[in-house]
Amino acid sequence: MSLKCALDLGIPDAIFNNGQPMSLSQLHSVLSLPPSKKSHLYRLMRLLTHNGFFIEKSAGACSDPIYDLTAQSRLVIQKNESANMLPYVCFSLDNIYLKSSLHMGDWFMQDSKQNPFELANGSTVWEIASQEPVVNKMFNDGMVSSSCLFNDYSVEYGDEIFRGIESLVDVGGGKGAMAEVIAKNFPHVRCTVLDLPHVICDNPNDGIIKFVPGDMFNYIPPADAVLLKWVLHDWSHGFKTWRFNSESARVDSDSGANDPIFGELVRIWVERLEITINGENPSFRSESSEFFRVIRFDSCDQRSESESDSEFQNHDWSNEDCIRILRRCKDAIPSREAGGKVIVLEAVVGSTSAMISEEPLLLLDMLMLTVAEGGERDENGWKYLFTEAGYSSYKITNTIGFLSIIEVYP
Repeated sequence: MSLKCALDLGIPDAIFNNGQPMSLSQLHSVLSLPPSKKSHLYRLMRLLTHNGFFIEKSAGACSDPIYDLTAQSRLVIQKNESANMLPYVCFSLDNIYLKSSLHMGDWFMQDSKQNPFELANGSTVWEIASQEPVVNKMFNDGMVSSSCLFNDYSVEYGDEIFRGIESLVDVGGGKGAMAEVIAKNFPHVRCTVLDLPHVICDNPNDGIIKFVPGDMFNYIPPADAVLLKWVLHDWSHGFKTWRFNSESARVDSDSGANDPIFGELVRIWVERLEITINGENPSFRSESSEFFRVIRFDSCDQRSESESDSEFQNHDWSNEDCIRILRRCKDAIPSREAGGKVIVLEAVVGSTSAMISEEPLLLLDMLMLTVAEGGERDENGWKYLFTEAGYSSYKITNTIGFLSIIEVYP
């Protein structure tokens, strides 16, 4: 709450805009706070300096404390274009997510299909996002801002990771932000982005990045290396599902309600919205703000696996989905002796490395549990996926923060 208060007041930006450390009196004045709040501002800053978010510098003969930014507080400065985590932090600290944690005790004591977020808000995060544009934008902006750290890590650790690699496919790489960073800093690597046609349709193919429309379940272009940046994130099992029987055009919800009209609407939505697929019992989820709910089709139209895969995408995978994705990646790369590997950028719970900040990693794991009954994998969880997908070995490089770079070898 103290961090949220500091962000609401704009304290990091105030110190940054000042161009040098600020005294308590200066900070109090710039923030235009009532005179009665100066002593309380000191108490807030005292806690945040103790936690390492700010640093208190020697005031010399002046009795007024002087505060400066740290590496942590610089990540939430609005003008920090290279690594601005402010949208992600604000998304994580928003009341709609925070109040979910107040229902954790209730959730543990109940054998309920609702996760803590649903208990607190009455709907899933996806349903609320579909109804509230502000929430939807906050979530999307948070996800985009979180990727800036991945881009920085690719440069910092790239000399070793991209050594001997001449071609790379960024699977689910969107607009190609990370691929562009790699291509500019490591010009010997030819970068390709694979994503759905509607995602990359406006991206020009006359630059340093080649954009290929497609679905990773169906086909991944051949390359020396495949990059999976937060593609294998584990939170799918927490979503509410709807089961659809195509023969009766009925939708059976988890609560047992039947709605033939909804079943018919699904047919329409499938035709005009972005949908997702999951394994042999496909899970469909629209990315549209009009309809953001998971739907499981128990009985699908008669289509081959490849035909179905080419039309759909899912970012919320179970273990079985992840294994399937990894097998597609394995098909796309050469042998280990020829330099082939898959590069996975994800969190790894339980690392003993001093490089990894364990507390934010564990907090992220709890956030996933609270919002969608998802979670972060430990090394054994990742090892299981790689082994089941047919890989021979892997190497984990711990980065600063809570992310790790996992190099997986065929």
